[in-house]
Amino acid sequence: MIFYIPIADDNLGGSIWIRHIGDTLIQMGHDVRYCHYESDTSYGDYTIIQSEWILTNAYKTSKKAIVLLGHFTKTVYPNPYEIRQKDIILTQWKGAVIEKFESESGLKTHYFPHAYFPMPVISSIKDLFDGMWIGSDTSFRDISRFEGLPIRKETNLTPESVSDFYVHSKICPNVHLNIQKGKMLDVPESVIDVPGYAVNERLFWIPGAGGFQIADENPLVRDFYDDDEVPMATAEDFKETFNYYLDHPKEREAMAMKAHLRTMKEHLYEHRITKIMLPLL
Repeated sequence: MIFYIPIADDNLGGSIWIRHIGDTLIQMGHDVRYCHYESDTSYGDYTIIQSEWILTNAYKTSKKAIVLLGHFTKTVYPNPYEIRQKDIILTQWKGAVIEKFESESGLKTHYFPHAYFPMPVISSIKDLFDGMWIGSDTSFRDISRFEGLPIRKETNLTPESVSDFYVHSKICPNVHLNIQKGKMLDVPESVIDVPGYAVNERLFWIPGAGGFQIADENPLVRDFYDDDEVPMATAEDFKETFNYYLDHPKEREAMAMKAHLRTMKEHLYEHRITKIMLPLL
């Protein structure tokens, strides 16, 4: 099959996510053609496109599209109800927000959570960090829990260097956006008036690369990892949890290895594509 995939030239989460899906399809032997979102995609069997681009030429000229549902904001959803009935909708989201979307639009969605895309790590880092946070400090994510802790912050890294930092950090915190944990956002760009839940790609990337993470209080984490693989901590007990695992390297390393093995067995993009996406085509 031929897949057209419009991409943006950046290292933002949405761009990395869709490239990981496309690169996995290539590894599986499929013909993937990356393109601009205003390209003519009529020669392909499917166009895999993010929901913010459903008004572009790449979507309009596609024979059939696989639409990836992202955040529920006006910029990502210029008009979600213009998605065609024949198209396939994959979503990272669970909960009332998806039920409402399906009810109002008449469209069926399919749960397609993030996963891990293995890549070679060419190490250029000599230091071992106590803590490493790779992500933004948006007000929609509570990283105040990091205050007073030896956690280095990085943004806009290449995917290869992200994995390298995770490997060379004793602890990698994972804090989701508040909107991914069922919290309502009173901001103009939000279109949510009922709660939803989602996990980020970081949940799988850290253990996939071989790092150890402390996840936040997102209830969906336990759908993928047990408490002896990925510990969780609220903002209130995060500092205590961080210091405990910093002082117990053997326990930390054993949990990281267990989470890594589970990731490679269950949570690769190849698993998601094989079990969820391809059966829909």
